[in-house]
Amino acid sequence: MTSMTIKLRLWLLIATGLLTALIMSLAGYLGVERAIREILQATLNTTELVNDISRTISEQSLASNEIAHQVEMIAGMSERNSQVIGKTASTTDELSALAGKLSQSVDRFRL
Repeated sequence: MTSMTIKLRLWLLIATGLLTALIMSLAGYLGVERAIREILQATLNTTELVNDISRTISEQSLASNEIAHQVEMIAGMSERNSQVIGKTASTTDELSALAGKLSQSVDRFRL
């Protein structure tokens, strides 16, 4: 082999090694880039899920507050109904007493 052939082969060997290293580096870079894109997509998906959960919790909180308000209204109505029933019972007792008195008064006028 001539010195030129050896130099050419050495140069080709170095160039092939450099090209192989460049291809391996590029493949590694593309793999990292793809991994970063996948991580970014997973982060975006997680953020979307967290936002959905937050929105759902907010909606449930509003619904719970509305239910609590409705229960308070029902409790107030029940209390008012109880008061009305008490007054009705009292009025019924008064009317019964008046009916008894009226009956006694009418009995005096009977022959």
